[in-house]
Formats: sequence, C-alpha cells, structure tokens
Amino acid sequence: MALSFASSDGEKYSEQIFYLMSFFFLGAYASHRSIYLIKFLASRWIWLLAPIVIGTSIATAMYELKFGPNWTALSFAGVIFFSAMAQRIENTGISAVVIWVGQRSIVFYVSHAIFIVLTYDVLSYLGVTSYAAAASAAISFALLGGCALAVWKEIWKLASWLFSLPGLRPRLQTVRPT
Repeated sequence: MALSFASSDGEKYSEQIFYLMSFFFLGAYASHRSIYLIKFLASRWIWLLAPIVIGTSIATAMYELKFGPNWTALSFAGVIFFSAMAQRIENTGISAVVIWVGQRSIVFYVSHAIFIVLTYDVLSYLGVTSYAAAASAAISFALLGGCALAVWKEIWKLASWLFSLPGLRPRLQTVRPT
C-alpha cells in the first residue's frame, strides 16, 4: 500500500497496481488466519458496514470516483462486507455460480480488461456519457465475456491454451452446497 501512496496519482501501472496488489496480499494473509476471519465475518457487527458500502457505491456512480489509495478505508470496508456476504451465501444455490467463476478466475482475470475497454469504446462512439450506465454495461459484458470464454475453454482444447500451459489441466472440483 505504501508503494501505491508513493506512486503518481492515477498512474495505471504503478499506483493502481500496487493498490490492488495490497488487497490481494491482505487476502492471502487473511486466508492463513481463517478461523479469526470467519468468526469476525459471521458477527452481527458486519452489518454496520452496509451503509458505508451503499453510500460509497452511490457516491462512486454520482461523482465518478476512481479507486486508489485515497479511498483505502472505504475499499477495505467493501472488501470486508462482501467477504461476509460471500460467507453467508456459501450454502445456498447461488454459491455454485460463485464457485464456478472462482474455479475459472484466471479466465475472468485475463479477459475482463479487454471486454471493459471494448464496451467503453463502443459506448463512447455511441455518445453515452453516463458513468453509471457505462460502468454497468462494462461489468455486465466483462462477466458475460468471461463466462463465454470459460465455457469455450472447456469445449475447445486450443482455447484452453490461452489460459494454461498445454498438457497441464488443473483438476476442477465441483463443490455442492450442503
């Protein structure tokens, strides 16, 4: 996170990468201390974060806020809140969808930026100026495109080479809600 603060404001390849990387490392660290995290995420106190997350989401859409180190506390609140919500849906039908996406996360990670850029380019060409509309469309197309590529990867062997070394196929374990 310190590297993110030290980088130039808005710099895509330093500030934003270090910012997002810090949350990745925090998640990796927390995953090794899961007993404490699970207890915290299961507590009723987590609901105190809901107004912060909702307010931040509305402000982001209304004022076109960009993520970055100046918003660390709000981003952290969102990460904690959505982690708690994920824990709560773990034994529901929707968890199968989340698990399916998670098992293919490399596909979504590698492809999402392409779909987002293409969506913004098309919407810009069409004259769409609403940040909320553009962001909603970009997220939707990134998810749909990622799903299409994930299915395509499983159907067509050559497509799987886009996301993994040829000959090395990770075993996917389907987890079913109990």
